Amino acid sequence: MGTDEKEGRPFLLCEQNKDGDSYRSPWSNQYFPPIDPEEVGDDYQPMYPSPELLSMEQKANEVFQRYAKLYYDQDFLTSVYFFDMDIQGFGCCWLVKKEQKDNHGIDEGTWDAIHLATVIIDEKQKVKYRVISTVFLFLKMNNAAQGKVELGGNIHKMREEQVTIDPKIDIEAFHIRNIGKAIEQNEADIRSEMNGVYLNKSKQIINTGRLRDEYMSKE
Repeated sequence: MGTDEKEGRPFLLCEQNKDGDSYRSPWSNQYFPPIDPEEVGDDYQPMYPSPELLSMEQKANEVFQRYAKLYYDQDFLTSVYFFDMDIQGFGCCWLVKKEQKDNHGIDEGTWDAIHLATVIIDEKQKVKYRVISTVFLFLKMNNAAQGKVELGGNIHKMREEQVTIDPKIDIEAFHIRNIGKAIEQNEADIRSEMNGVYLNKSKQIINTGRLRDEYMSKE
């Protein structure tokens, strides 16, 4: 996690906002720590999104914060980064991190979600969206119900959709809505799988082991 020293706000780090040892903040569009011209040369141009993508990035950050508030409630941090690509289109990375400590029987918990989207626009004004979502989950619990448990894992989901551009709709809102819908669907699938495969199955294994130990102690 980095800190935007100009705006006084934290932001998340990833490969898509990295340039050398510095990271671009979505809040001020500046790099922190600042890139030193003496180290990279006066002619070096850091990576910045085009003005059109920067405008979309700013709006996407506002939308994603509202989305995270609905699903993550509190103690979360989001960052969205848009970047140019060699193809006719663009890419973007949507990040959300939620941390939980000493709450609801959880000593420590972290949810890290990375949603990498590519948007390809063809000559017929058809858009192909691909969103690859990865969530890393870590839980550390120590209570009377579960005992001492540490659990970690990750799940990947990929979703593709092809949509024809509606000329009557604002193009920025059009892209943000379609990418956001894919992210929401991927996260719903991941939550369901996390709960069914990782949490419930792990709980069943742990409880089975405790029942066996209890039975053996009675013998």
